[in-house]
Amino acid sequence: MSAMHPAGPYLLKCTGGYAHHCAGCNAKHILPTGEPYHINWSFNGDLEKPSFSPSFKHTIGKAGSNEVCHYTITDGVIHYYSDTTAHLMRGNFLLEKLDLQGNPIETYAKRAS
Repeated sequence: MSAMHPAGPYLLKCTGGYAHHCAGCNAKHILPTGEPYHINWSFNGDLEKPSFSPSFKHTIGKAGSNEVCHYTITDGVIHYYSDTTAHLMRGNFLLEKLDLQGNPIETYAKRAS
């Protein structure tokens, strides 16, 4: 994974895009928006209320099986889809604010209203 540095309260800037902390996977997911990635997602440029499209579908290998984390990010809200198998989070949650090292400031996800 490339070097990352803070880009607003919720995102990290990395080579070719951004990353955020996924509360469900308890990991950072990269959101490609430019080179060197062959497939890129659009980003609204708003670091306070980021939106990316289309949806992200991360495949995660765990103990010989592949699990999926599928979501969209719209106006700073992450929506986990029902076909997510990597964790039990479903529905809308606020993106987690990150500290300067890229770790979540709070240790729990907040549902979006």
